[in-house]
Amino acid sequence: MKDPRTIAYDLLSQVMLDHAYANLALKNGLYGLDEQDKALITAIVYTTLRYQPATRALWLPLVTKAPKPKIAVLLDMAVTQLVHLDKLPAYAVVDESVKLAKRRFPETSGMVNAVLRQIAADPHRQPLGSDELETKALSFALPRWIYALWIKQLGESVADQLAEALLEEAPLCARINPLKIDPSVITSDPRLRRGVLAPYAVYGDLAWLKTEWFKNGQLIVQDEASQLVSVFTGVQPNQRILDLCSAPGSKSTAMAAMMNNTGSILACDVSAARLKLVDQQAQRLGVTNLMTCVLDGTTVHQQNFEPFDMVLVDAPCSGLGVIRHKPDIKVHLTPSVLDELVVLQRRLLDSACDVVKPGGILVYSTCTINTKENKAQITAFLANHPDFELVEEQQILPQDYGTDGFYMAKLRRLDANVVE
Repeated sequence: MKDPRTIAYDLLSQVMLDHAYANLALKNGLYGLDEQDKALITAIVYTTLRYQPATRALWLPLVTKAPKPKIAVLLDMAVTQLVHLDKLPAYAVVDESVKLAKRRFPETSGMVNAVLRQIAADPHRQPLGSDELETKALSFALPRWIYALWIKQLGESVADQLAEALLEEAPLCARINPLKIDPSVITSDPRLRRGVLAPYAVYGDLAWLKTEWFKNGQLIVQDEASQLVSVFTGVQPNQRILDLCSAPGSKSTAMAAMMNNTGSILACDVSAARLKLVDQQAQRLGVTNLMTCVLDGTTVHQQNFEPFDMVLVDAPCSGLGVIRHKPDIKVHLTPSVLDELVVLQRRLLDSACDVVKPGGILVYSTCTINTKENKAQITAFLANHPDFELVEEQQILPQDYGTDGFYMAKLRRLDANVVE
């Protein structure tokens, strides 16, 4: 049986070197382990990813040449434990990390030992970048280019507030499912805190996840800003709804509850495997007005669909607003990937607009904080589609309410005689 730190290292290697998603890697890698080991491994993996840019800048000046990627991951993990997981004894972290190096990369164990002992002797040292901007970015454990992007778009003061907020631990937020329980039963519990953006948002602690409310589908984990997207759509009972990029289904099932299981929701996604998550969630939450369909959203205009009352495009995006929940974004995201996403988002909007009925609503949302993917995307769309008008748009920043960062825009399709 592997020890917890070896398991954590293998999972981090999957995420950082093989581009696995951290949440899925952990789900598979933690299977069958006891709760104590699960908690330690999860803490090591997520904390390493959260601070990775800054952590690497701490140890890299202490080596004569950059080590191979697999060894760099080991050092990232070990230094993270020394600097940020201070409940773990430093001697144990150094000892276990050197043992791991001896097993996997014996020729590097001396170097690993020397680096970790230097860090352990001064765990409060600060990372330095190549210039003032990079040093500031590293103080927030951000890649230089992401921090520079936010300064350019938001100004330094707001960028600093945003970066600081995204380093904080995300609170546990859930959505009450009124299809299965009277919301007042849950909101009257004095242990819980009500949200301020979404009507069914409540906050609690980890012990809360073991309650019957979660087991019975009366509560579902979902960030409050994510919940707000469904509220923002303004869906009504008996409408026909299309959720174009629906997996894993939290927004589709929230809309179903708003409609009290009337009307119909067609939940689509390009991934059949991810659509199974939508079906499973709908079944668990008691949703009966939802159907799923494997579909490339950029081709929806080619399908023989009757126009919908409301179409939601919760588009694939850079995810800069959900870094607290998905810190592997810091490792995976590059400017070129971001540019590719902008093109995909534009194609999804251009296709989706064709299946909105006159007078109907098109809602575009992302979980990112980037003007190119948000406001600029909508501005360009409206310039090319005079048959649509902007009704409302909203940008939620993490520092505003302690939620994830989201953008949403509501567009109305005009009647043909109005356009003319």
